[in-house]
Amino acid sequence: MNVKDIDLTSVGALLIDNIFLVDELPNSGFGALVRECGCFYGGRAPNVAIMLSSLGYQTCIVAPVGNDFGSSGYRKFLEDCKVHLDGLYVDDFRATDKSYVFTGLDQKQITFVQFEAFNSFKAMKTPDDLFARSKIVHFSSGDPDYNLKAAEIATKHGNTISFDVGNDVYMHTDRYLAWMLSNAHLVFMNVDESEYLKRRMRVAKITQLTDNDHLRVLVIIDKMRSVSLYSENGWTTFTLDVKRVKDRTGASDGFIAGFVAGYLRQFDLNQCLTLGNNMLNRVVQKLGCTTNLPTWNDLSSLRD
Repeated sequence: MNVKDIDLTSVGALLIDNIFLVDELPNSGFGALVRECGCFYGGRAPNVAIMLSSLGYQTCIVAPVGNDFGSSGYRKFLEDCKVHLDGLYVDDFRATDKSYVFTGLDQKQITFVQFEAFNSFKAMKTPDDLFARSKIVHFSSGDPDYNLKAAEIATKHGNTISFDVGNDVYMHTDRYLAWMLSNAHLVFMNVDESEYLKRRMRVAKITQLTDNDHLRVLVIIDKMRSVSLYSENGWTTFTLDVKRVKDRTGASDGFIAGFVAGYLRQFDLNQCLTLGNNMLNRVVQKLGCTTNLPTWNDLSSLRD
């Protein structure tokens, strides 16, 4: 019997984030003043693994990276965070994927992504050995065909499947979305992604896309204001208490990481929501998704 010594394995694109805080997002033909900018280590799925590692959890990332992975400092950053690198595939002929994120003072945001190493998902094998050792396998923005294949294998290993729909949902195939929403145990999305899914899949309620035989928790985040949570007890609403927002780029990843941290410790759902709120608060206070991470003691001291 395999020992589950990895708390969470994240599957999804690894990115170098170029983040810009601007006065406002301009209309076509106009410009905007950049107030602050920087280059950071990111990617939705990797962010969750990195954030959990700061809390003392054992995490791993499954993703392709480019030939600049070492020179960019990303490898050393992950090593310093004690994130397992066994699931990374190095493409020697392409650069690491990049994002360009612009956020206005009104918190409206737009993201552009430049995929290069991403194309190597097609060459990657699914890491059965890592899944066999993992308690949770978390899926977010990545290649839908690879993610689906990996999720099917993770299910065979009895993993808890966590799915973050992501702001690139338009890239997902119908087959991938249908499988993930009906097989995942933990499902996370924001209110815009929820509305998009209902329109695309032609349903009146988002719960029509989930399977209650698998689903344990469905979380819908509404613009850092509140969270709607669906479980076996029905719907409940949790008000977020968010202070000192500087950069909202990693807000949802922070919430997911905090929530999953509590879930791994078998806390009740209200405590998981509180931890999600607390991690989100830490993440948004500085520029970059992983530049202001708490320890477990920092986070849990605020739990009650």
